Amino acid sequence: MESPQPNQTVHRARPAIERWLRIAIAAWIALAIAGSVKSIVEPRLHTVYTTFSGASRDSWSGHSLYLEREFFYSPAFAVAMTPLALLPDWLGGVVWTWLSCGLLFFALRVFYRTVLPASTWPPRAEGQFQLLALLGTVRSIWSGQSNAILVAMVLCAAVEFVRGRWWRAAIWLAAPIHIKVWPAVVGGLFTVQAPQRLARRLAACTVGLGLLPFLVQPPAAAASQYVGWYRCLVNRQAGGGRYTGYRDAWTIWEQFHAVDARAYMLWQVGAGLAVLGWCLWQRHRGLQRRQIAIYTICAWSIWQLLLGPGTERLTYNLIAPGLAWGVLTCFYTCGPRRLLRRMWITAAYLTTYLLGVGGVERFLMQWCPAATALEPIGVLIFGLWLVRHASSEEPWPLAEIPRPFAEATPARSHGQAA
Repeated sequence: MESPQPNQTVHRARPAIERWLRIAIAAWIALAIAGSVKSIVEPRLHTVYTTFSGASRDSWSGHSLYLEREFFYSPAFAVAMTPLALLPDWLGGVVWTWLSCGLLFFALRVFYRTVLPASTWPPRAEGQFQLLALLGTVRSIWSGQSNAILVAMVLCAAVEFVRGRWWRAAIWLAAPIHIKVWPAVVGGLFTVQAPQRLARRLAACTVGLGLLPFLVQPPAAAASQYVGWYRCLVNRQAGGGRYTGYRDAWTIWEQFHAVDARAYMLWQVGAGLAVLGWCLWQRHRGLQRRQIAIYTICAWSIWQLLLGPGTERLTYNLIAPGLAWGVLTCFYTCGPRRLLRRMWITAAYLTTYLLGVGGVERFLMQWCPAATALEPIGVLIFGLWLVRHASSEEPWPLAEIPRPFAEATPARSHGQAA
């Protein structure tokens, strides 16, 4: 074989993308294209994006964000949407769709390679993880919701938490709070895992991002927007109304008996304290940050979907990364009673993301009105699996934190169980 000349460049072949990952990439692109076509054809129909863009324009014109529209997001989020609000709604909707798909795909990929035990799974597992998460996200992206970007931010925060980059983790945890407030719960759960490193940083980032409206508006106008936001959220909670799209523990409870609002609030608080204690127990066990990160995200998403405020069908993409991890864990990790665990996690996934789909739900309701509770029941099944799994699982093997897009480590023989 001839050796290369000194002035010649040796090109190394790039590793081929695994087949399942190629399928996942194609599926994400197809979703983005379909959402773009929908935005072009029907820019104002069945989408929340126009609420965001309209509120952003109102913030610049000096109008209240909360009097004439159902806008429950922070004034900072309205200002952050300015670049898209400058575009026509059809074009802004296209950019919003691609941004949602692209950021979530990136976050899922980095999360998979940094946080999850990918080195013990076969190469095909990454594409399967993407597809499982995608199936749980389609409805949120199709309707122009902000939940896809919110989940991506939480996953990026988990990655930075594992890497020990505390300021970056704090920024990623603070940003979702200005979108929907209730991500403050996951910020708090991560903070109790590393209070000395995250508490002050998260508080500083939350306040810093909240000052964004004061940079573009007179202080009195910006302050009045925050007062309006506070009153809007309080009035929404005090109203006690139940939208037909709500799917939570209340939905399960009302199948058996009339729900007492005060008792339900006690359940919310009690379950929140239980989740906090459970997460602190994981820290006390001395687990790696990778395990703590996935357990924290799963526990938060379970509480939020079952007992958090305003949980509706489009919120169910929160649990998609956790459910995808659970499915891969049961199918690629050896352990006793493997078949039972696979049936358990499969039931959780299918109940949440197949039987709870609108068309399937309406079909099942013809024979069983309680079918409206299938989605929260799926989350409840996953919660029981998570507690059982975490109590019996040993700490993960020590591993170097890989670069986000480094070539995947070949799977070990004991991790390739079918």
